[in-house]
Amino acid sequence: MRGTPTLGSPLMKLKCAVKYWRRSLTIQEHNERSKKQIGSNHNLLNDLDAAKLITSQLEAVLEATIEKVDAKTLYLNEREKMLKVRSRVCSLLHTSI
Repeated sequence: MRGTPTLGSPLMKLKCAVKYWRRSLTIQEHNERSKKQIGSNHNLLNDLDAAKLITSQLEAVLEATIEKVDAKTLYLNEREKMLKVRSRVCSLLHTSI
């Protein structure tokens, strides 16, 4: 049993320390990856919130533009009716002369 390290031997302690060190590096790497992932998720959430804000602003601008177009369409329709009436009046006046 000369080649096999015993539980309390310095070689066995060194092997355990190396194994622990490797495992702790793996845990640290995992923790760093998790932090990066959380940061990335946080950035994505910020981007999503910004996109929602921009979308709502664009919707408000679109609604205001639609209201203006509707008002102008109504104005043009009223003007068209008035022109038709005036055209009839002019035709009647012309035929009465």
